Amino acid sequence: MKKSAIGLAAILVAIAASSYSAVVTNWVADAGFETATLWSYPNEDTDPWFASGEGANNKGWVSRELTIVKSEDQALKFSTWAGNAAAIQNLGLILDSNTVYEISFAMRLDNLSTNPSHTNDTIIGVALGSSPTLGGAYSWTGKSIYELAPSTTGVWETITLIVDGADATLVDNHGEYLQLTLKKFNNAKNSEYNAYVDDVSFGEYTTEPAPEDLLLGFYSSRLANPDFQASGIGGVLYTSTADGIGVDTAAGSSDGTYGTLAGAEILPTGYKVHMGNTNKNSQVDVQIQNNTGSPLRLDTLSFDYGRWYAEGPQDVTVHYAYGDLSGITNLTEVFSATGLNVTGKFGDYNDLNVPMTNLSDRVLADGEKATFRLSVGNSVGIWDKGAFDNIAFFGEVISASYETWVTDYPSMSGSPDADPDYDFDGDGWDNLMEYALGGSPVNGTINGNIPVQKTAGAAIEYVFAKRTDDTTLTYWLEVSDDLVGNVWTNHGYSVVATNVTEGTFDFVTNSIPIDDAAKFIRLVIEQ
Repeated sequence: MKKSAIGLAAILVAIAASSYSAVVTNWVADAGFETATLWSYPNEDTDPWFASGEGANNKGWVSRELTIVKSEDQALKFSTWAGNAAAIQNLGLILDSNTVYEISFAMRLDNLSTNPSHTNDTIIGVALGSSPTLGGAYSWTGKSIYELAPSTTGVWETITLIVDGADATLVDNHGEYLQLTLKKFNNAKNSEYNAYVDDVSFGEYTTEPAPEDLLLGFYSSRLANPDFQASGIGGVLYTSTADGIGVDTAAGSSDGTYGTLAGAEILPTGYKVHMGNTNKNSQVDVQIQNNTGSPLRLDTLSFDYGRWYAEGPQDVTVHYAYGDLSGITNLTEVFSATGLNVTGKFGDYNDLNVPMTNLSDRVLADGEKATFRLSVGNSVGIWDKGAFDNIAFFGEVISASYETWVTDYPSMSGSPDADPDYDFDGDGWDNLMEYALGGSPVNGTINGNIPVQKTAGAAIEYVFAKRTDDTTLTYWLEVSDDLVGNVWTNHGYSVVATNVTEGTFDFVTNSIPIDDAAKFIRLVIEQ
């Protein structure tokens, strides 16, 4: 417990002027092809999976697989010579414009063909069809994702796709039954490898809950209005160009995280950079403002970066651009990453987290703001772009405390919080009093809210400031009629009013009767 006191002396004839101041449900039946009993499965007569197009009744284009399997006992194989070979399932699911769907499947490339004419890439595509009636005549919705393949041969990789039910290409299909197609298109005929597929899923995509320490998040085109903002937190995202062409709604990160932290949406919106050879076109600024009424500690700035092409920018730098953080020069570099991977326009972007713990000041007082600049560099092609996505601040609204306040004054020496008589700036106030009344412990000319007193009839009116954001502080008055005896009592006065300002300090008015030849008053603050 720490206690501090300042005194104001008064006599009857005069008053002293001086004072001391992820997927929820899988709607795919037989996701692992475990019910297949024929080598020609799937074919036109099998259920729930069937085949159509070239290679009807299969003829070896697509068949069950018992050896190269990811889970359980069976998988599916698309042969090297297959073209327009498809595994199809009618999902029994009605397309909902308010739902975001996740499609995923495990895929592996294996058994390199010995045929010298088999030189094409081994790729699979996903297409969606729809029909007004279940099992009726399905037609292509216009929504397909082509050229899907693992990044490495000989290993299973899971490919995950996101389809927004509100996608413009699906408007005419709302309310119709969906059909899922996994297809090796004709341009992949005579390919190098067999393609193996297992563990297919189609379900509703849900974003993982945001962590409690998420303060501000951007993942869509709503630049002036954050997609997520905690209570009392404001922010703005400034893209490479003021007219908004820095936003690409066909690009973005597909992993649903801010950096490595959960809470972002997976829907595509990337903030493009490097649209030419100017510095302006190579940066995105993000600003956070504290309007909580309490101090705000910044812990992490997290974001995703996608290097679209090999010739595109491969390095990322983060600067503190400008704002109210103390002791940090504008455009100070706080983070860099080099040689980042090529991700493509929409895919699993590079996940980056920038710790704020290395900053000399990372606490925003109420009303303060800070802007950080994300920029790219080290590209080969002038117009080979990249994009940022899922940009967020993590941190915590902290209750005001003496311990937090001390960190704002790194030039203080000694252990003032352990010494109630420590007066670093020589103004007569110890540091607890400086904190409790809004003074500065390093500048004796910044006195904060000095208590004031005046006569009011037959009483002394004494007004002191009281912090509203730290409930650990206790304020009271003590009075004495004799400084020589140094006897102080906490009675002989009354609180008559409190001016509630809705700010950091309220002001308490006290009345002390003038009933002695001399009266001394002091303010006591205890933590």
